[in-house]
Amino acid sequence: MSGSTREITLEILSGHSAVGGGAAPDVSPETALIAVTHTTHSDHELEEILRRSNPPIIARVVEGKVLIDLRTVSEKDEDELFEVLISIGRSKE
Repeated sequence: MSGSTREITLEILSGHSAVGGGAAPDVSPETALIAVTHTTHSDHELEEILRRSNPPIIARVVEGKVLIDLRTVSEKDEDELFEVLISIGRSKE
């Protein structure tokens, strides 16, 4: 997205899920990722904004991009994810 009120960029990438907890360190299933960047928020600020959103969105930061693993987003939650991303893109904070 671009323009004076849209400060967010979204990109769909192929990637691998980060399996947590140390239970399966060698397991990394293939997935689709939404890579999110923002013109005024750093990657870590953006990750915190997502985590504090309603509903909270858990993401990881890799190479300056915030990555949302679509394997972890249920179909019923897709609209809420979209709304949060739109609101961040329109935010001037």
